[in-house]
Amino acid sequence: MSKRAKKSEPAALAGMTAAQKQRWWQQENARHDKKAEEVKRRLHTALTFPKFCPLRQCRRAKFCRGDIKACGQRFYPGIPEAMKAWISKYTGSRRDGLPHEEAVRLAEQHMTRYQEYAARLQAEPAAASVDIAEPAEPANAAGNLPPRIRAM
Repeated sequence: MSKRAKKSEPAALAGMTAAQKQRWWQQENARHDKKAEEVKRRLHTALTFPKFCPLRQCRRAKFCRGDIKACGQRFYPGIPEAMKAWISKYTGSRRDGLPHEEAVRLAEQHMTRYQEYAARLQAEPAAASVDIAEPAEPANAAGNLPPRIRAM
């Protein structure tokens, strides 16, 4: 291992064998995945997905209890684009370590800029309408065949 790789390893890995390190990283990844899933469940609940979920357990608990990926694929397309921009900016800010209040402020600014941009796009007429003419019938279409010439 290079010196750089040793410096970037967590202190918990010091003195472990390769197999122990691999097991430690697998456990660490599992903890991270579990935490990410819990965050997505809370986000789905905040967006009221369980209220409309086809799974009875979600509606009854008023909390996302089903498959997170399927739930997101089912409901996320129905979220307005401005809200998607807010969610994206907020989660990115929190991932970068910013406190909740700062992340909300940045997300609000981002959503406002997005809404202004979308309004500008809707207000502008289409640049130059291009007339798309009907394509001419190909030469081999029914009725347009050239005469058949037979050579003997």
